[in-house]
Amino acid sequence: GAKARRKKANRSQNGSNQDLVQGTNDEATLSKYSCLRRGYYEDPYLDAFVSRPASRSALINRGYYTRVMVVRDLMRGFLGLPGYHVAAEQVFYGNVPTGAEGKANGQEVFKALPDVRELQVVSFGCGFDTFAFVLGDELVERGWKGCLRYIEADFGGVVERKRACILHNPPAATYFGEVDAAEDAALHLAAMRTWAGGAGRMEYRLLALDLADLPAVEKGLHGAGFDPALPTLFFAECVLNYIDP
Repeated sequence: GAKARRKKANRSQNGSNQDLVQGTNDEATLSKYSCLRRGYYEDPYLDAFVSRPASRSALINRGYYTRVMVVRDLMRGFLGLPGYHVAAEQVFYGNVPTGAEGKANGQEVFKALPDVRELQVVSFGCGFDTFAFVLGDELVERGWKGCLRYIEADFGGVVERKRACILHNPPAATYFGEVDAAEDAALHLAAMRTWAGGAGRMEYRLLALDLADLPAVEKGLHGAGFDPALPTLFFAECVLNYIDP
């Protein structure tokens, strides 16, 4: 009847909206890659997620460079690592004061956390973001000691494609020492990387979730080993504006 038709129409509309939202991941990835090819920053992993490069304008390149650096700076600050705040500011404002006047970076925001040895990052709407891999390399290089649980979540279609890119494209395919590609309702990939004789550890989880379904989000995070008692940086870049309040 009419009720069944309305339900079918709503499902069709929701599916179309999800397709549009998922498409923003492809646009963002291509824009980041354009920025990368122009030499704004380095990322050895993004190649695995781009099949057909595209060139963007200088304005888009600068905008994405700033977007990437600000987010990465905050994450580095959360872990007590040096960030790139000054470099991001210099794109638009030239020289930035150093010393006492130049401490408005991620390390100051999270200055109470460096002694914590077990931390979590949860990235909602992760798309093809590769910072988990870049960050892991930095932690190994610096001999960071502790455990970082890095959880990424996005729509199932995006997650399936991201998992395929990770598993079938070097260097992402060989990034983790242990990878479990088993697939269930939410958890599509679980991996772990260790260094410094096991004193440093990074656990990576890739989840397929619809963020509008809060019970499913809670269940998925629990299944990925999320611990609500640990200091956690929740991150949703250009995501919440697509979700009805």
